[in-house]
Amino acid sequence: MSKTSLLLRNLEASEEAQFPQELLIDDFEYSLRYHFQPGHAEDGVSLILPLALLHQSPRYFFDWLVPGMLRDKCIALVKGLPKNIRRTFVPVPDYVDKVLLNISAQDRPLTEVLGEQLHKLTGQKISSESWNLDNLNSWYRMNFILQDDQGQLIGMARDLSQLRKDFKQRINNSLAESAEETIARNNITEWDFAELPIEVVLPRGNMNIKAWPALRDHQDSVAIELIDNPAVAEAISMDGQLRLAVLRGKDQCKYLSKDLLRGKELQLKAAGLVSRETIVPAIILASFKQAMFSKNAVIRDQHEFDNCYTTGIGQVVEFARRHGDAIESVLASLHVHQQSIRSMSVSEQSAKEDILAQINWLFSAQTLAQASEIGYFQLKRLRKHR
Repeated sequence: MSKTSLLLRNLEASEEAQFPQELLIDDFEYSLRYHFQPGHAEDGVSLILPLALLHQSPRYFFDWLVPGMLRDKCIALVKGLPKNIRRTFVPVPDYVDKVLLNISAQDRPLTEVLGEQLHKLTGQKISSESWNLDNLNSWYRMNFILQDDQGQLIGMARDLSQLRKDFKQRINNSLAESAEETIARNNITEWDFAELPIEVVLPRGNMNIKAWPALRDHQDSVAIELIDNPAVAEAISMDGQLRLAVLRGKDQCKYLSKDLLRGKELQLKAAGLVSRETIVPAIILASFKQAMFSKNAVIRDQHEFDNCYTTGIGQVVEFARRHGDAIESVLASLHVHQQSIRSMSVSEQSAKEDILAQINWLFSAQTLAQASEIGYFQLKRLRKHR
């Protein structure tokens, strides 16, 4: 069936299923519209995407377009493969038809699923780099028409990831406004709330949008915010729960701040490391994390937090001392290595920069704060450059 013929007559019921007017995903109907005019900005199929749903719309589902366009897209993709791979799938339409019997639209990259099925049929593996997506006709890409809450056009693109980047700040601002009406809080210095939900559902006109609460670390307090990505929310929350534990363990922090690496300022400098004032807080964070949150899981309720804290607080000082002792034990060796590094010739400049970069990374506050056991950092790797 030609594109033109679709415009000249009404579709039969079977054809309507191939070119639906809506896509139902996660209980929301996304409206579709079609425009068959090569070179036109909306050539092909367009999906009306409310801004409120931009952050939670599926990442890959729209790669599959609609049933009536999927076969042609798969054929175009296979024909775009390098010749040494493509010749395995001749005639291409026949192989595509076999594949389509066993697959359906899903939130996985179409090329990944297509490649798996072709491999099953022929034994020919297709790497992700082999797919020539850059030269794929725009007809085979979903066109996203982004609308605000009033239904006004605010953006249009065939790249969903780019739309998310372009409108991320606007999404975050919208979630922040919604958060103020729900669970958002600032200046939290202790876990005095019942739970941190995994996700919340916010009404927005005739839609329900999802957001993911997170505990954000602000050094002297934490805040509950709504985030547009569940994985990011979890990462933020793990830092936030650690901060609440550190704030609660102020006596241990005060003692360790005075005791760890005391009197070692000059040795740290000679070893080429950051200052004691930078290293000690990182060791304290690592020790609290190791003692209380070694499973790297987000705590969701007050009882669980209290249990983690009570179980682990007695181990914090011992863990911190181990970390401090480990660093202290390598200061003299690092000092020797620093002297050797400084004496390296101009021809060894690249190796010199690499060694210094490794040392700086290994002993940075960011690395030390995440360490479960600091150890000796494989000094043999440095000795070979002496």
